Amino acid sequence: MWKYDRSEDQALTTPGGAEEAGVDWDVLVREDWGVWEGKGWKLVETIEGLEGVERGGKFGLRVKWGERIGVLVRD
Repeated sequence: MWKYDRSEDQALTTPGGAEEAGVDWDVLVREDWGVWEGKGWKLVETIEGLEGVERGGKFGLRVKWGERIGVLVRD
């Protein structure tokens, strides 16, 4: 069974804080995945998204894409 949790609790923004809170996630999706990697979590996929726009390209505007979200699983 899957459960979605979009908590704004600051304690859950770090691996240590989540562990202290007793959270037992199997999959984690975060924009700051680098903080979680190697601390009981490993990156399995990244999702690209809009990073911004800049001048240039054929029509005078270029869209910049990049890795925005990381999907992590328990290590």
